[in-house]
Amino acid sequence: MEADRIIITQASLEDADFIIKFGTETFQDAYGHAHSKEDMNAYLLSAFNKEKTLDELCDNNIVYLIASIEGKPIAYSKLSTSKAHRSLKECSSIELERIYVAKEMTGKKIGSTLMKKSLDIARERNYKTLWLAVWEFNPLAVAFYERFGFKSFGSDIFTLGKTKRNLILMKKELKVNILNLTQNFFHCLHQLPITTANY
Repeated sequence: MEADRIIITQASLEDADFIIKFGTETFQDAYGHAHSKEDMNAYLLSAFNKEKTLDELCDNNIVYLIASIEGKPIAYSKLSTSKAHRSLKECSSIELERIYVAKEMTGKKIGSTLMKKSLDIARERNYKTLWLAVWEFNPLAVAFYERFGFKSFGSDIFTLGKTKRNLILMKKELKVNILNLTQNFFHCLHQLPITTANY
């Protein structure tokens, strides 16, 4: 099975060039037809530049996961807590900001494997909600997320150049990992300074 050959690893600085090139090509293929060349180029330079990508790879609030087959990277996802949607600010949430799969790999369980690993990461870090935004006219993507238990909780606007697009906001509630919470609690206790007091 194709899924058995997929290796998921957390990205390092050495993966920056792949993230930039693959992200640029995937976004261009998906949305280039709907925007002017000038607007698209400006967005791509802003979203997928080297400096920004390297900074994100060093940011503890951001996780990139790379999917590879036989050593060749063919997909990636990006999880981020750098911003929380206004309606989720009262809960512990993490955003699935991107999940990009090579077009020729569609239907080979790559996206599903990446999604499962992304959910694992969110649970391991004890987030209560994983959320995302998807273009309203992308029914295949919406159906994919629904298969994993995501439900719509609102809408938002994405602006690219002169064009505004409606996004569907979706979220999945996650079960808290009690074991991780306990381990984190005792880890924090060990980090506390030992003090003595004279009375």
